[in-house]
Amino acid sequence: MSANKYLWPVLSLLLWFLNAQDTVWTLEGLRAGVIREANPLMRWLIDVSPPGFVMFKFGLISMAIIVLGQLAIGRNLARLGLLLGLVVYVPLSFWHLIIRMTHV
Repeated sequence: MSANKYLWPVLSLLLWFLNAQDTVWTLEGLRAGVIREANPLMRWLIDVSPPGFVMFKFGLISMAIIVLGQLAIGRNLARLGLLLGLVVYVPLSFWHLIIRMTHV
């Protein structure tokens, strides 16, 4: 079996995990008063309903991963979408980690 066969599912799982981590660490940072949500839509959603924020983030990223996963088989544009998500979430995770280490 080709290792490439498992690359996209593993990257999809990594993206889902990074989204989960961002969600939890965002709520913790907001509760502690050490961060401010940068995305205006997400900020509004957190203000209106923190559980709604969590459900929206998990639903949105899960749908994106499913759609991109189905399209990623032989399609470079879908692969690019998945990689773009990782390019956003990996530095964001490091930023959250730095914030956590300096404010704990």
